[in-house]
Amino acid sequence: MTAGYAANVTNFLKLSDERLAETLTLHQARSFRTNEPQQLRTWQQSIEILRPTLGELPVAATWRIILEFPIRRLGRRIDALLITPRAIFVIDFKIGATTHTNADRRRVKDYALDLQDFHSASHHHPIIPILIPTTAPRATTIWPLL
Repeated sequence: MTAGYAANVTNFLKLSDERLAETLTLHQARSFRTNEPQQLRTWQQSIEILRPTLGELPVAATWRIILEFPIRRLGRRIDALLITPRAIFVIDFKIGATTHTNADRRRVKDYALDLQDFHSASHHHPIIPILIPTTAPRATTIWPLL
């Protein structure tokens, strides 16, 4: 199983929303034999958050982005990974979520720990989990010690 999409941020920003959604949809259909309209809406909203955010960061042009990265051990997929020279950001979107639940926090931390423990290319990089519940009020950020 491979990621649904992987490229550097510059190419991600250049690719149209429609083409990116087509790529993710085709991957989902090939890998999971289902393609729910809700999943398509989730990708679209995630992309609407990522594009302007990354577009405002000139340094991000050299980063890599991976969407729908499979975590085989957990049987799940990470919504987005941002791979920078200094750290790996594990991003879990909760589209429409109005709260920051402990279960969601644990899930994104589990994704980060799984990368750290079972993905050899990640062993020597700080891995930072980020939970984005799209309609929740801002929560106090607790930064891990790196």
